[in-house]
Amino acid sequence: MAQETDTLLFNPFDPAFRIDPYPVYARLRAKAPIHQETFDNWVLSRYADCVAMLKDPRSSSDSRNSDAYLKFVEQSGVDPEELLEGARPFLFMDPPDHTRLRGLVNKAFTPRIVEQMRPHIQRIVDDLLDAAARRGRSK
Repeated sequence: MAQETDTLLFNPFDPAFRIDPYPVYARLRAKAPIHQETFDNWVLSRYADCVAMLKDPRSSSDSRNSDAYLKFVEQSGVDPEELLEGARPFLFMDPPDHTRLRGLVNKAFTPRIVEQMRPHIQRIVDDLLDAAARRGRSK
């Protein structure tokens, strides 16, 4: 998590960050609104910067277009693409593939359809929470 030192660290996996990320984002906005992390990752904390990045045709959601991804594959000898066996989540695809697939599923996730799924989803969540409560906390 971000520390009160000259070095600003961003760790989205820190349990404290997951519980309350807003203090970290406030420090990022104040000290380093465009913050470079390890492996050339960037953290943007201002809305306008996020919108600009998302609209910039040079940006990519596809990890295969990342120098960090290529370094990882080269250094580890592991290609995540092989592990996925071709089943890539379209959230991490760029147009035109992302646009085509999003168009196919948009009709399944209209507000009306999602609202109709609410009781079923609520039952699943309740069942999972009940099972977790029965097991108790581990570790």
